[in-house]
Amino acid sequence: MTPASDEDAADIWGISPARWRKLKRWNEIPGMVLLREGGNRRTRIFSREQLVAARAAEQHAAGRDAVVEYTLPAVPTTEHPRDLLDLEEARLSLPEDRRPSPATWKGYRYGDKTRLPEPDTTVGNADLWYRQTISDWDGQRPAPGGMKGRAGRPRGSKDSVPRGEKASTEERRQRVMRLLDEKPTATADDVHELIPGFHLVTAQRALRDAREHIVRRAVADDPDLTVEGVRKLFGMDSANAAQLLRESGGDVPEHYLVDPEAAAAERRTVGGLLRVNNHLTIEEVVDAVGLTPRRAERLLREARLELLREDLADEPDRSVEEVQRRFSMGRRPAAVRLLADAGGRLAAGEIELVARKLLTRNPRLTTQELAGVTGADAGRAAARLRRARVAMLHVMLRANPTFSVDDTVELFGLSTRDQAAELISDASD
Repeated sequence: MTPASDEDAADIWGISPARWRKLKRWNEIPGMVLLREGGNRRTRIFSREQLVAARAAEQHAAGRDAVVEYTLPAVPTTEHPRDLLDLEEARLSLPEDRRPSPATWKGYRYGDKTRLPEPDTTVGNADLWYRQTISDWDGQRPAPGGMKGRAGRPRGSKDSVPRGEKASTEERRQRVMRLLDEKPTATADDVHELIPGFHLVTAQRALRDAREHIVRRAVADDPDLTVEGVRKLFGMDSANAAQLLRESGGDVPEHYLVDPEAAAAERRTVGGLLRVNNHLTIEEVVDAVGLTPRRAERLLREARLELLREDLADEPDRSVEEVQRRFSMGRRPAAVRLLADAGGRLAAGEIELVARKLLTRNPRLTTQELAGVTGADAGRAAARLRRARVAMLHVMLRANPTFSVDDTVELFGLSTRDQAAELISDASD
């Protein structure tokens, strides 16, 4: 299964992420499995294959004015080395006698001594590791005395306090909340100075946690608390205030607009940082500008697009590999989309990646539309669109083996049944 976030799901349905979360469509689709529960700042994760199959079933039923019949690919239930695990699932995958406490485990994620391997992928704001990656890392983890594969307390030792959240966590939260009472506009740097030894990322999270507690109390006293009220309370920009209010249970208008002047200033700041450091990361943008990770990701992408367009004006044949090196992008699909959106020339396989993404939004995607997005000639666009249709149809047939030629004609808006029959034949191989 391919992991997909709320944003990916909303993209497939062609609606905003806010509306997708409000509708909670995943609760209405029989057989839809949440691979990871979401909520608050936690990324919700679905199976992309299930999302695509569900959306295609809805579009198919709408075209025939019929009741939707959902038949989704089954989600595997057995453990596999290629399972993707979030941070806590990775901890729980270790044998109990070598399993660190939650606090120690988080220290491994961000620490300087014992440190987890880098995530194999990231979905939304969730870092994910393959089960095998964690297993291999644990096998090399030194235990006291230098022996590998045996970490943690010696067998038979007694814990002085139960494992779990440290007793000082609540005390630190209260200290940060008192700081905010005295100085509502306090920053992560202020928290870092207040609590020596805090990593700056930890300080930022503690600040966010304290702000959320304060806003939750304010919402309980005044359910009509507005974004503007939160913005004035902490001296933050409107986008951050809106997200904080939403995560704290407040009512935020669906089409809430970011302050244009503040948004423009943020874009200029991120663009300037990227020109100084081409390898700028989302985390560095968060630390430098004080944005949420999601907004930092969006602005960093916009800045990369602007810089890449300038590069393409001088060198039109930039490759995906050059884009990856230019911006230190680990994920090839992200570099493909960036190059396509900037107007670069894509290789055949890269055109197909774009076609697959566009098909999830609009199964009736045409050759001309794909050519317009990717800059490919009609022949290449037609060939890659066909391959993308076969891949999508393969998922459909796995979910519903009775999916017919007529169903395929209607799904893709084909002109002849022969085209559909050929696609089904290729997808069945």
